[in-house]
Amino acid sequence: MDTDEDLLVYMAMRIEDLDGAREAWGKYYERHIEFIYGVLKGRLARDLTDDSIKDLAQETMRRAYSRAETYSPALGDMNGAKRPETASRPWLMAIARNLVQDALAQTEFSNSEERLAAEPCADTAPSVSDEQFAEVSREMRELSEREQEVITLTLSVYPDRLSPGQARALADRLGTTTANMRQIRKRALAKLKIKLRKFDVSVLGGGATQ
Repeated sequence: MDTDEDLLVYMAMRIEDLDGAREAWGKYYERHIEFIYGVLKGRLARDLTDDSIKDLAQETMRRAYSRAETYSPALGDMNGAKRPETASRPWLMAIARNLVQDALAQTEFSNSEERLAAEPCADTAPSVSDEQFAEVSREMRELSEREQEVITLTLSVYPDRLSPGQARALADRLGTTTANMRQIRKRALAKLKIKLRKFDVSVLGGGATQ
């Protein structure tokens, strides 16, 4: 029987031998799909629907195929020498765990947007005059499209500090990294605050910096 490491080596050679890589992935899939589904359902993703768990199990196996070259025995089971046919399961579980975190963060992001759309504006919201609103809108248009998008999303959907999961989900939506998203936001807020010092900074969500 091929070991996990053997199959992953064959999968990593998909450019040189696509048929061989697919055959190896088929064996690897059959060996581990039920295990990954069980781990997701019983431990990692208990708060998600069964359909979502099945999708995550499938995606875990797809990621294993597309990232087979990243596997090393150091990421596998310490008892891999005794159980070479299941040695890569800790690595697979790490892939599944990351996918669950992303899925939960995206769910939280979607729920926040839905709550924002459904809830009326709070009575405690800062009072903004027509002049202030017009000035802020005018200066917002002076920002780059990227800066406008980041500011609009972060200050409207998440007026408070972003959690790591929220930041990751939002960065994925914007097609960038969390570090770059925060830098864009920081620069854009700085530009606005310099131009709008004569107005109340709370208009810009001044307490929402990262």
